Amino acid sequence: MSLLNKKLLILMFCVLTLLMISYLSLRLKSDTDFNLESDKKRIKFSYRKKALLSNSGLNYKQGDHVVDGIVYSSFGNRENNTLDELSFEDAFQNGADNDVRNHSKPEIESKYTFNKQKESGVMTEYLIANKDPRSERLLKKVFSTMNDDLYHKFFTRIKYFEIKNRMTFKQLPPQGKWKLLISTMKELGYEQKLPKIINIGSKKSGTNAFGFFFQQHPEVCHSLGNEVHYFDWNHEKGTGYYKSRMGFATKDQISFEKTPRYFVTEDAPLFIQKELPEDIKFVLCVRDPVQRAISDFRHESELQERRKFKGRVDRTKYLSQNGIMQGREFEKLVLTPNGEVNASNEIIRTSLYFTHFQNWLKYYPRDRFLVINHDNLQNDVLTELKRAEQFLGLKSYFRADMFYFDESRHGSCMKGKPRPCPAKSTPGFLPKAQLNPQLQKKLYDFYRPYNNAFAKLIGKRFAWMNQ
Repeated sequence: MSLLNKKLLILMFCVLTLLMISYLSLRLKSDTDFNLESDKKRIKFSYRKKALLSNSGLNYKQGDHVVDGIVYSSFGNRENNTLDELSFEDAFQNGADNDVRNHSKPEIESKYTFNKQKESGVMTEYLIANKDPRSERLLKKVFSTMNDDLYHKFFTRIKYFEIKNRMTFKQLPPQGKWKLLISTMKELGYEQKLPKIINIGSKKSGTNAFGFFFQQHPEVCHSLGNEVHYFDWNHEKGTGYYKSRMGFATKDQISFEKTPRYFVTEDAPLFIQKELPEDIKFVLCVRDPVQRAISDFRHESELQERRKFKGRVDRTKYLSQNGIMQGREFEKLVLTPNGEVNASNEIIRTSLYFTHFQNWLKYYPRDRFLVINHDNLQNDVLTELKRAEQFLGLKSYFRADMFYFDESRHGSCMKGKPRPCPAKSTPGFLPKAQLNPQLQKKLYDFYRPYNNAFAKLIGKRFAWMNQ
């Protein structure tokens, strides 16, 4: 065979080899993309709500590349907040992937139980170190708040992890899911951070509506869930628990949470002062104290009925109820046997804004609080949101053309959102209590001196303070 023929043969062999490699690469990419889309639909079905709650502030910051070394940032203890880093894949060394495939879920959870503390005494991420019954529910909340771009990038990385370790995300125990979630989100530029702004209350004064609109700002990241209740009910669990309830924020976003019960919890401002950054700020929503008490009574009455029937309430049973009947029940609750206003009753006491705010001012100056009147929030939400932007030094985002007034709800809603209006915090199967004139006068007389003192504290008067 001549030299020329040999060269041609070698060239043809190289060309065929390259074509074969290209073909196999395309097939592999096609299969991977197909499986990714299939898995995305599968996980999306199980984890995502039908209405995607888009957050325009969630933007991808880094290049779309695969990082083999998956790292997560642990959270320190309450005293020194020491940081540490561990590799997620350490948990799957020595054939762990085979164990996941061959053993039942309880065996997996038992084998891969993460220690609450490392030898150095550093507390790891709460949902990695602890078995929390709400872990799966919180996962759903995380995925429901991702925008489509972030959601796709996240599960692209998860798919590579699944291929490499021969397992699926769903096979992991909850602690393993959170470890992979935290480390992958960190790669994408997101992490859970302690809040810089807290809506402390008061209950039934528009806190839910404010939070719904405020979280639409691109520089704001809402907590996972509506109310965290760390500084009142769960404080013994530590700041690692608190941080685990925050949403995943970029470095340019601030974390935000609201728990109205903080306002009436005596130790809450002390705990916050000890555990949160010095520049923490607060939103305080207030309302006509009598109307707030009536709304609170309705809310608590409905909760009591729902607990009685384990959440399955037959609304037709309450059709015979009317506002006058509810007013009588309200009167029995808020008056003492001798006919005086019962100041020790929680519904009455919550509306004593002056008393509770005095307690907070022992720990923080007045300029740390943005006080919002419920009526202003209901009738002119844009003005209150612009005040919040200025109060926190955020860029101007909210505009008048983003909102519309919904007559049926008697409040503002936001255009272009899957869920445009704030959710109702009270189902409404019981009628609103109608108070007789004598009781109404007695309540306004009782609250008047407190309202006047509160007006001096905040440096402004609202219309209901003049009743």
